[in-house]
Amino acid sequence: MNLFSAVEVGALAGLRVIEMGTMMAGPVATTLLSDFGAEVVKLEPRVGDPLRGMEPQIEGVSAYWLVTARNKRSVVLDARDESRRADFFSLTDRADVLVENFRAGTLESWGVGPDVLLDRNPRLVIVRVTGFGQEGPNASLLAYDRIVQLMSGLASVTGFPESPPTVAGFALSDQIAALFAAFGALLGLAARDSTGEGQVVDVASLDCLVRLSDVIVTEYDRLGIVREREGNSHPSAAPMNMYQARDGAWVYTQAPTNAQFKRLAKAIDRPNLPADPRFCDNSARFANRGTLDGIIQAWVSERDHAEVLRTWRTADLPAAPVRDAREVAEDPGLRLRGAVQHVDTPVGPTLMQGIAPKLSRTPGAVRGAAPALDEDSVASVVARWSQRRDEVTL
Repeated sequence: MNLFSAVEVGALAGLRVIEMGTMMAGPVATTLLSDFGAEVVKLEPRVGDPLRGMEPQIEGVSAYWLVTARNKRSVVLDARDESRRADFFSLTDRADVLVENFRAGTLESWGVGPDVLLDRNPRLVIVRVTGFGQEGPNASLLAYDRIVQLMSGLASVTGFPESPPTVAGFALSDQIAALFAAFGALLGLAARDSTGEGQVVDVASLDCLVRLSDVIVTEYDRLGIVREREGNSHPSAAPMNMYQARDGAWVYTQAPTNAQFKRLAKAIDRPNLPADPRFCDNSARFANRGTLDGIIQAWVSERDHAEVLRTWRTADLPAAPVRDAREVAEDPGLRLRGAVQHVDTPVGPTLMQGIAPKLSRTPGAVRGAAPALDEDSVASVVARWSQRRDEVTL
């Protein structure tokens, strides 16, 4: 069942990308590129990407596959098979970008490492996604999303002090690595515009998550602070926390600035709080955050969450409920923006994440459903990629 639009749209229309990825980080990176018009050809082994078999399954198709493989073409081609090496090179010789997320050194062991590929196609940008990078003491270790979350320090600061370290509820480090990989591909292409040469982009998931880890490294280095789990409060500002309403729902607000705190105090019928020395500025509020949270919780406990949110938002305070998947999926604002959208798939119209960010002149689009195994062919791809085209420049 071919549900692919032949219309090339998006800022990256005309970009030719080969994906030699499995599971999450590499494939998500190419999904991001394909959302904006890049033609992504996914090379799969004869049995298919293991992602196809992940639960949950919708009428025999993985939900992960439906989302991650959209806008892509599937070609069965195993680069380890020397009898298919000519087919493999016929694709890499014509590609702009190759993305792979095998263990460090895998391509070299197959005889198709970057030196070989760049010698044949000097303009190729090769994005290599691993847990710990192509070099270093951990390069050969097997890595998955939660391994990286643990080693980045994220789990050590997530959760409550009396609870075990906690990982995120979805593959956060894989998704972040995918963003950096897509960013790295674009950087490589931008450099190619000026140098005429491709290069290798080494993306380590651990590097990426550490890069986004707030200032935990710096505060340790200069202040000797080893940040600990704080629950839902903030390690340096107050009030910033979740509170449970009368109907059992959880709500969140933050008011770390003096102006915000004055508005919050008035909203919870305690306008004199800012004059209390315990709460006169952020430093004082942080030192007495337990007492302050108790005051706020007492007010919240007497109201349903809708009233709490309405009151705080009327006071121009940041406020939010804790939402589940159903509430996210049914959010009219997200649907209006296309942040979640229905896509025609082989198992029927399916709601999934939409396109982000929104570009005014060259917007992205979901142009095609996740492909069946080997839905395309090397000959077909080569025929398309042998045609003259305006090379994508950045």
